[in-house]
Amino acid sequence: MSEAGLFLGLLLGLLAALKIAWTTRMTSLFIHGAGEGSKGGSDDPLPQLVSVVVCIRNGAQDWPHLWSALCGQTYDSPFEVVVVDDGSTDETPRLLAEALALESTIQLQVIRLEGSSPGKKDALACGVEAAHGDWLLFTDVDCIPASPRWIELMTAPAVKGAGAVLGISWPRAENPSNMLSRLQILDAIMVARSYIGWTHKGYPYMGVGRNWSIKKERFPKGAGPDDLASGDDDLAVQALVRSGESHFATVIERAGQADTRLPATWSGWARQKRRHWTTAPHYARGDQWRLLQPKLINVAMVVLSLVVLIHGIQSGVLHNALWIIGCAFGCSWLVEVRNFRFITKACQAPVSWWNCGWVLPMWSFWAACTAWTAMLSRTNRADW
Repeated sequence: MSEAGLFLGLLLGLLAALKIAWTTRMTSLFIHGAGEGSKGGSDDPLPQLVSVVVCIRNGAQDWPHLWSALCGQTYDSPFEVVVVDDGSTDETPRLLAEALALESTIQLQVIRLEGSSPGKKDALACGVEAAHGDWLLFTDVDCIPASPRWIELMTAPAVKGAGAVLGISWPRAENPSNMLSRLQILDAIMVARSYIGWTHKGYPYMGVGRNWSIKKERFPKGAGPDDLASGDDDLAVQALVRSGESHFATVIERAGQADTRLPATWSGWARQKRRHWTTAPHYARGDQWRLLQPKLINVAMVVLSLVVLIHGIQSGVLHNALWIIGCAFGCSWLVEVRNFRFITKACQAPVSWWNCGWVLPMWSFWAACTAWTAMLSRTNRADW
């Protein structure tokens, strides 16, 4: 092989090593920083009252399961459930009325909202305003707390001075052998590793609205543009950082997670992802750069692989070029598979998830195609 070919191969190997170092570092931050989050704060008393805030739009299919899980919580201190019915047209109003009529030790508020803008920004603001608790815990109607200790674990960091707690929401893998479910699981792991890992490093930038909590007095009002129909949780974290909040705690253990039902079709999931990506341009510049770096490494590896391949064809050493490319991508892929296994074990995820890293090449292709179509098409926000 020529000197130019050796140089290109060495450069591709260095990029692969950089990718391995990056992903391994993020995995280490995720696992070893668990329960700590950003430093700061001082000891505080337990919340006097926790308000679980749920925004619902046409959630008749999911509400009975969520309500049953909330009624089964073993939290020792008082808590209330604040439900904002955001213009539901199905059986949701009737089901909520039935829940109100039942005798329960849980205080339940139901608020009807009409004519709100796309997304749940208006409903979220309404729920926060109506909440009586000094600590707010957010989830969605299509989520189910993973254990009766969910409220306890998601508010426990309050006594250590935490201003906000970022939790994890895994997809309910109802058909884990299905390729769509496996890709959704892998995507959730990658997203969680990123925002939890960077929080442990001291750079919180987002959370998931399906599972996070905050002191009511710290909840930012008007975070993000009014016409943005997604990312209320992400932009709230961004606003908290700008306001000087320095103590973000995290909860990754299984009992503190909330399992969500993700779209059952490829088109539905792609639409959801494109909606979520509209929030990224509103992140702080530093966060955008940190999130862009691994993507730039991936793009550089692909481009350089094509250069190596073309050089191999022109030099008559195609087999050497294929070996170099295969080793670079194969080694980085195997390390990622191992990293994902470590993450799922740390989170006590289902055993069937432990080896989901093998679908990483398919996820990369799907994500690239979805991102490309998002740039070429206009999404109707009224459908969000």
